[in-house]
Amino acid sequence: MISPLLSPLRRSLYKDLAKAGAGASGIICDVRSDTVTTPTKGMYEAMQSARVGDDVFREDPTTKELETKVADLCGHEAGLFCASGTMTNQLAMRTHLRPLESAVIDHRGHVMVHEAGGVAYHSQGTMFPLVPRPGFNHITADLVEENLVLPGDVHDAPTRVVCMENTLLGMVLPLDHIQ
Repeated sequence: MISPLLSPLRRSLYKDLAKAGAGASGIICDVRSDTVTTPTKGMYEAMQSARVGDDVFREDPTTKELETKVADLCGHEAGLFCASGTMTNQLAMRTHLRPLESAVIDHRGHVMVHEAGGVAYHSQGTMFPLVPRPGFNHITADLVEENLVLPGDVHDAPTRVVCMENTLLGMVLPLDHIQ
């Protein structure tokens, strides 16, 4: 019966990681999750004064402005606001992962551990969790390459997606590592 232990262990790990990131001043940038952030006074005031409309009918000017700004910043033709990281992850997986295909992911990744089997439900795909090699904080390209499932055998779910989470348990994945 491991399940009841997982949440307290994860909470403890997250707290330890957050403490480890504290500088001499004790001020840290807590990047564990989008759920631990709280708005500043300025952010709260901006929310109170934001222009609003019905987003179902695409009448919310603030959401439309945000989507356009982020799309422009990223060099894309359009953007889509999502209410949570989980929603965003599931949309991305459903976009790129077809039924009977697979994704490789760090065994600690949010999509793997915290999204209630959403990939199997929404995308009808499977996840292959990888444990980083000793001495590495993240999965590496050579580890991913060794675990790719190539198409050709009807018994396999070929790899279609490689999930790289940034941050992972509050650890930043360096850009050169992603590249």
